[in-house]
Amino acid sequence: MASAPLSAHAKADRPLQVVTIGASLTSRNHWQPELQKRLSACLHREVRVTRVAAPGVTSRWGLDAMDRAVALRPDVVTIDFAGGDANLLKGVGPRESLDNARSMVRRLRKEFPGSRIFLLAMNPSVGMAQLTRPRLDLYYRQYQQLAREEGATFVDHRPLWRKLGPDTLRRAIPDGRHPDPDYARRIVAPHMAAQIAGKPC
Repeated sequence: MASAPLSAHAKADRPLQVVTIGASLTSRNHWQPELQKRLSACLHREVRVTRVAAPGVTSRWGLDAMDRAVALRPDVVTIDFAGGDANLLKGVGPRESLDNARSMVRRLRKEFPGSRIFLLAMNPSVGMAQLTRPRLDLYYRQYQQLAREEGATFVDHRPLWRKLGPDTLRRAIPDGRHPDPDYARRIVAPHMAAQIAGKPC
């Protein structure tokens, strides 16, 4: 889905509030400082990027954490729970994952009608890590469909990771699931900045 311009209510006379909600790929990879720096330079305004995230959680946790996210009065929100939900050990099936994500999007739409909402497909799983998430692509396809239905934006970072090639990808994601933070900064941050700004950053 193409990125639209920033909402009119995200006025330049106050910081642009970006809230990143999710599990370990949002909480551990530390791409947010680079995103904040790039957006601030690209948009010529103050930007604040805040994480509402924790490792090992699912969209069930995300529903409870929405109060924290809403309290930040976001202009832009990214949501990343598909990878956690897809873990067979967590017990969150595709239908529940979709329903939870829809609830988050609709709450944000109700409280902040002009906010930009991005549903994320993060990096692919590599090697043995794929075994615990055999239906990960299905969970991401649901995010893509949900974005179309709810007027959000689906951002798929996976093609950029795959461009690294198999050998480099294995080095970039040493445990098969969680990227090296330096690779995350180099891949996720510029792609996400361009999606939010609507132009390369």
